[in-house]
Amino acid sequence: MATNFPVHPSAALGHHGRHERGHAQDRDPGAARPAPAGRAWVTTLIASLGVIVAYLPFTGTTTALPTIAQQLHASTSDLQWVSDLFVIAMAAAVLPAGVVGDVHGRKKVFLAGLGLTLAGSVTGMAAHDVHVLWIAEAVMGCGAAALLPSSLALISHAVPDPRARARHIAAWAGALGLGMALGAVSAGTILDHAQWRWIFVPVTAAAAVFLLIAVLALTDSRAPAGRTLDWYGQVLAATAVVALIYGVIEGGSTGWGGAHAVAGFAIAAVALFGFVAVELNVGSPMLDLALFRSRGYTGAVVIATVGMFALTGSLFVLSLYFGTVQHLSGLDIAWRIVIACAAMVVAGPIAGILMRALSPVVLMVAALGITAGALCWFVSFDPAAGFWATAGRMALLGFGLGILFTPMTAAAVSAVSHHQAGMAGAGLNALRQTGGALGPAVLGALLTSHAASSLPTALASHGVTGPSQAAVLGRVRQAGLSGAAAQPFGAHGAAVHSAFAAALTHAMHICTLVGAAALLAAALAGLLIEHGPRLFARRPRSGAYALGESIADTLPDS
Repeated sequence: MATNFPVHPSAALGHHGRHERGHAQDRDPGAARPAPAGRAWVTTLIASLGVIVAYLPFTGTTTALPTIAQQLHASTSDLQWVSDLFVIAMAAAVLPAGVVGDVHGRKKVFLAGLGLTLAGSVTGMAAHDVHVLWIAEAVMGCGAAALLPSSLALISHAVPDPRARARHIAAWAGALGLGMALGAVSAGTILDHAQWRWIFVPVTAAAAVFLLIAVLALTDSRAPAGRTLDWYGQVLAATAVVALIYGVIEGGSTGWGGAHAVAGFAIAAVALFGFVAVELNVGSPMLDLALFRSRGYTGAVVIATVGMFALTGSLFVLSLYFGTVQHLSGLDIAWRIVIACAAMVVAGPIAGILMRALSPVVLMVAALGITAGALCWFVSFDPAAGFWATAGRMALLGFGLGILFTPMTAAAVSAVSHHQAGMAGAGLNALRQTGGALGPAVLGALLTSHAASSLPTALASHGVTGPSQAAVLGRVRQAGLSGAAAQPFGAHGAAVHSAFAAALTHAMHICTLVGAAALLAAALAGLLIEHGPRLFARRPRSGAYALGESIADTLPDS
């Protein structure tokens, strides 16, 4: 192919002797032996079931956010932590989970992930305050962190040929969207008939059943070369992610110049610097930074991080908007989220087919453009918009992301040998989930700050001034935007709620534009990373011949 997706391990191995170990692995005749076709698809099916379980809690909890805010009297920052602790735990634990799978067996890590998800969902069912819910989300995030890299590594081992593996990864990516859709539908249905804690019942049941299936039917695998856990790197990576998210959330709620926000950013910067220093010098790194010598892997990581930022941030903002401004029930919110998730499921196989003819970079850039267009479309969205006005926007959003995830994952895993599939997949997922954690944090903070700053003007335009306006703003400071918007305001109630709707709608438009801009920036970065050296190289030829050669460079080899 014209695009650079090396499959030889020397393209991804670093210094300090790892070149020799990589070539030794290639000479291992049993390491790359493919599984029979039937067994390979059994492995893919079970791995996909694990991905479904991993993402059931994500959209389930997102759907329930407005209900949780009302019943637990949670502020917007409380809700940001509900969403973020799941993805923070996933981002922090996904890299060591990949290493543990390589050393001790991917099946063991996969089973541990199902067990942690089961434990977290049971904790969520018992939660009676937001702090216990935070614990439940963190435990389920650790379970998802174990499931994602182990499932990808199991598939990579069962299907070592990158071309054949694309179909299996397409099924894996489709399961991701299916898990998100099922999580939203089950949670929405439950919220209309029972308390929000019951949204964890389907997660508990699915984790228990799939755990039994995996114990009986899954075949184990591990990397042939020994690796050890990089504890210093793990602690520094986790510290950097948590401190960064803390700084963003505190900055959005108390001010960007506040002591807590500044401290969070400073700790994150120091921890990140320490992480890079450790990974460059440790004998068995958690994330071999030499992986980023592959332009294909680096481009996939950048696009993955920004794609998850846009997905999680947009769903967080839209869920709050649907519940707070449009006053939709849990099931009504769920159906809107399901449209996006169903479009992701449909787009996954389509992306797998298109990968036979198109470069992964071309597909990823096109997908980012589609997703950015969907977010820009929300700028024309208003509080009176009904289901069908929402459906087209959500379908386009989900379709773009569904096209994105398959070539993104395939490009990252194919950029290295299958011996490093655990590390490559874990690195991709860690950075992707870091973007996923930043989504609700950044866009949630942006939503809060813009809505709060525009609320006085909106109140004045609706005739709420003087002491009445001061009373409304005082309630916002005490209960947050979501909490205050749900309260009655006496004779001025209708005008106040209309002002809240106007302020939040304006803020939602700003958030979707920021998400779209981030996606377009990622598309440009992906093109420059992958094709930059060729685009800026001096070409001796000119005219029609050079044009034809440039077009041919973007096409796959026959």
